[in-house]
Amino acid sequence: ASSNQYKEAIKGSSDAIMSIINALKERGILERTLLIILSDHGHLNTGGHGGNEIEVRKIYLSMMGPGVKRSTIINRNVYYTSIASTVAFVLGLPPELVSYDLPLFDGFNESIMKDFNRYIIDLELNYAYHLEDLFIKVGLNNYIQDVSEIINELKKLRSTNVTLLLDYHNKLMSIYESSKSDLISKDFTFRIGESILVGLIAWLP
Repeated sequence: ASSNQYKEAIKGSSDAIMSIINALKERGILERTLLIILSDHGHLNTGGHGGNEIEVRKIYLSMMGPGVKRSTIINRNVYYTSIASTVAFVLGLPPELVSYDLPLFDGFNESIMKDFNRYIIDLELNYAYHLEDLFIKVGLNNYIQDVSEIINELKKLRSTNVTLLLDYHNKLMSIYESSKSDLISKDFTFRIGESILVGLIAWLP
């Protein structure tokens, strides 16, 4: 990070970003444009770019635009799937067209939090329906009831605080994490069954 090559790369990236900002300013649309700036993943000489080290996995993220808080640091793990949800919310796209991760609500002003709350409820409902359908499809009945209860609770919500919504999100994530080994086992069984069936069909006269 202290090499001249690294510093030159940072300056080049900074200059490119500023050229975009200046172009938006010249056209008079900067104040109504949301900019989300992401860096590529990191790289280590010892492990390349495919490792699990924090230097490889942690990237730069910055936002500016209407409704974005100034000089605010998001103190939680953020994944690329949250970027998709955030952009979709800003563009007014329905939650079912994007990922199931939460938008970057903690990076925006209170003035749009009410809209965020409604969006997150719909996003979590979409995620819950997806899990329910998945468990029904593979026959994991012991998880269906847990998800169905959350769906019924989310349906009753109209406006609530983000902390409560995060609780529902974490519950769904916990159910999914608990079901992973069963899902993998079921998927393996299905694939073996399909392979045998295809093989039998191929040998039929």
